[in-house]
Amino acid sequence: MTPPARRYRLSWRRQHLAVLLVGCALASALLTGEATDRRWFAGSPGLISDRAAAARELIDPNTASSASLQRLSLIGPVTAQAIIESRSVPGRPLFHRPEDLMAVSGVGPGIVQRIRNHLTFPAD
Repeated sequence: MTPPARRYRLSWRRQHLAVLLVGCALASALLTGEATDRRWFAGSPGLISDRAAAARELIDPNTASSASLQRLSLIGPVTAQAIIESRSVPGRPLFHRPEDLMAVSGVGPGIVQRIRNHLTFPAD
């Protein structure tokens, strides 16, 4: 003899419905807000204008200000100040090539490799 077929009664409790509705409303609000902002569907994030400008200009580390140096990738305020202090030491030669910057504390081969194409040096 076969057992009788079971019937399942699908019923939602009020708490479950409330959570579901709140979740749908929150997701809808987030997606609508992001879509009107146009950043979510743009494909790529916008560039910081100072970094984009630095990509087009060449910077001389012998004369650049702290703000100009900070527009280079991986150069922050501390490293920019260290470059300025290093070039102001009496008797210290000017920077003539990118590798000369490795003498500055906080500047290593990785940073030099990354900023090499954005630097210019005085002609000898």
